[in-house]
Amino acid sequence: MRGILDTGRAFIWWAKCRGGLATDALTLLLSVLLALTGGVRVQVPSIIGAIGADEPLGFFIPLPVIVAYGIGLARPDRLTESRSARPVRIWDVAFGVLLVVLFLAAAVAGPRDASLICARSTAAGIGLTLLAGRFLAVAVISLPAVGWILIGVLAGRTNYGGDAAWNWPILGPSSGIGWAWAAGLLAVGAVAHMTSR
Repeated sequence: MRGILDTGRAFIWWAKCRGGLATDALTLLLSVLLALTGGVRVQVPSIIGAIGADEPLGFFIPLPVIVAYGIGLARPDRLTESRSARPVRIWDVAFGVLLVVLFLAAAVAGPRDASLICARSTAAGIGLTLLAGRFLAVAVISLPAVGWILIGVLAGRTNYGGDAAWNWPILGPSSGIGWAWAAGLLAVGAVAHMTSR
């Protein structure tokens, strides 16, 4: 019984350190927004002279969630957590997966394509944030994911209508390459996060 209470207290401490409630509330709010307005498209110019496009709002909705997740990872004292017997790193990864699931749930209530793209970008972005946490200063671990998404969207599409394989943020919702990027980045990020620093 004491062990369960200690684990419960440790989990509450972890959730407060990570800003879990605020990040969950933000994700739920954005999931509702996505369900209501996911069919809305915005005109995005290309920064490299390729074809600009009308892109779904769902391309941009993952950005605040990825930043909030990164801020949560940056808040606690790394030395204290490295000595903790509690599975805080596993909780971090599980929390990231939960955020992806919340966006997948929006696919049931609203525009399916935009919700799937949003969930995929969130998964890839969280994986990249976890991976960056292994190598970069904690204050900037969200920047690679946010930068990749923004560059991918602003790079536009090729003149021939095909999309580059590296540009997973704009690939279609059923793109195997896009989902492979998301699964691969999330898996590599999870492994990097859970191994010792």
